[in-house]
Amino acid sequence: MLNLSLNRLRASAAAPPARDSDALQSEAQAVAILVASSSRTPFGAPPALTNGCLNAASELVSTGDEAKAGAGWVVLTSLLSLSPGWLSAKPRLAKLYAMLKAGMGAEVLEAAFKKREAVEAQLRARANAMQ
Repeated sequence: MLNLSLNRLRASAAAPPARDSDALQSEAQAVAILVASSSRTPFGAPPALTNGCLNAASELVSTGDEAKAGAGWVVLTSLLSLSPGWLSAKPRLAKLYAMLKAGMGAEVLEAAFKKREAVEAQLRARANAMQ
């Protein structure tokens, strides 16, 4: 079920921008629920699927699109509920730090202050990263 939801999330993210962003958010919520609940099951989820979720979240956050980045942060938040042993693996931790740096570390450019929408978009992106 997680595999199907992850594939649907990727398909929604690859859809043209004219598609409703609510569909993307609902797919991200479905993946997040399945990932978070997998930590409470006896056998959990296969590592390939959880790694796929991390990769999908990283791809969504790095797109620069606000709706896609928000969906990526939703998936990442659910991944943080997994065991510390899974999360503390060096490649996963490096990817997590890179995502946080990308979401939080960008400086606000002076040119952006001239456009209110640009400043608001940067503030929303940082708020999504801090959830």
